[in-house]
Amino acid sequence: MIAIYLPYFLFLSFFCIYTYVKPLSNKEDRVLYLVSLFLFLYFSAVCSGLRDFGPNKDDLNYIHSFYNDSNNFEFLYRLLEDWVRFLFGKEKAWLLFFIFAINSILLFFALPRNAFLFSFGILIIVSHVFMYRNLLQFRAAIAYTLVLLAFVVYGRKKNKTQFSFFIFLACGFHISSILAFLAIFLERVNLTTVKYILLIVFSIVLGKMFNPIMIGEVSVFFPGGLQAAVNTYFLVSNEFSKSLPLANPTTIKTILLFMLMYYLSDKNDFFSKFMLDVYFLSLCFLLAFASFGVFASRGASLFSFVEVILLPVCILRIRTAVHRLIMIILLLCSYGVVFYLNVANKNMLDSVYMNLW
Repeated sequence: MIAIYLPYFLFLSFFCIYTYVKPLSNKEDRVLYLVSLFLFLYFSAVCSGLRDFGPNKDDLNYIHSFYNDSNNFEFLYRLLEDWVRFLFGKEKAWLLFFIFAINSILLFFALPRNAFLFSFGILIIVSHVFMYRNLLQFRAAIAYTLVLLAFVVYGRKKNKTQFSFFIFLACGFHISSILAFLAIFLERVNLTTVKYILLIVFSIVLGKMFNPIMIGEVSVFFPGGLQAAVNTYFLVSNEFSKSLPLANPTTIKTILLFMLMYYLSDKNDFFSKFMLDVYFLSLCFLLAFASFGVFASRGASLFSFVEVILLPVCILRIRTAVHRLIMIILLLCSYGVVFYLNVANKNMLDSVYMNLW
């Protein structure tokens, strides 16, 4: 699989530099955007064809659900399974194909139609945990891309009806998507530099205060479904409730990127400011729920997905062309490291999950 994945990542890196350095007419930019889009769709199709089910817990649950018509998952995901079984029988390859296809189509509508912005956003997806989720966590892959589309719609149009529609669709694939409504509340607060700092301090203090005993005492008042979720992520002593060090690599990377985007973003542009606030929520989740690693990671990845749109836009706000190019190269190198860590540490391309070896 690395024989396909690595060249595609390298191609995206050079493509980003080329589309930035070379002056492009509107027609040339559209052509290169379509080239980048076509290659991404082709890459997604290849990945779905090479993906196989392995022995991890997620895969075992998905296999059980698909072959045994389980009712453990959210409504829209079960509807997708039913539709695939009706059309193609119990051929898991078609389920994988439609997972990737739906996700790719949603990204097409969410990402900017610009050669540089689109290719840089896809590079972040390919290098980052977002692609890891696409490979292993199918429901979250579709749900969180729907949430990204909801953020884009609200940032562009301030349309709460459309925003709510996409979030409820996302909840039909993964219930954790309901956390996205926090972004609307945060937007009303009108965060300033002082408020950012105060919320960071508050999140750290909250993270130190949280403990299973306190949450257990409160959870008895929750309805059954919510209480079960709380028990899974907060109370049960398994991999879901393991803590993260406060200075873990993900938190450090999120802090550094937030500082960079805060410095570069246009605070007077509602879209940029809203996206920045959404990204800030990912940092708050990592700090406030560090004692509950999986829950912190879910919330953080839900909100940090806007990185694929906001960061490329922020880069173009650097005034000096040479400084912009240097920043692009530095970020490409950084995402190269992220790519390597995902491949090496998370076994993204292990032969257990891929058939190309």
